[in-house]
Amino acid sequence: MTVATHWPRLAFEGAGTTDKFIHFVGFGLLAWLFLNAAFFRRPVLNFALGAFWVYFDEATQAIEILGRTFSGYDMVAGWLGCAVAGLVWEGLRRRAP
Repeated sequence: MTVATHWPRLAFEGAGTTDKFIHFVGFGLLAWLFLNAAFFRRPVLNFALGAFWVYFDEATQAIEILGRTFSGYDMVAGWLGCAVAGLVWEGLRRRAP
């Protein structure tokens, strides 16, 4: 995900909504992986790592040489993806015997 979001001057046709959807899905999947990888013993810390990564990823896109920019909307889309992944993960965890 980070490689794709930092690729110099990468652009999508009709970027707006498509770009936000890609951030939503991509960071949602990343959060899902962090939750299942269990880097830390407490799931909330794994979730926080995913949410922090959204911020870190977006903030570092502002490095001028990459030709990319920081977008608060992209960050919100990424956080929403993390939130949905976290809710689904928690729902499935509670249903498991």
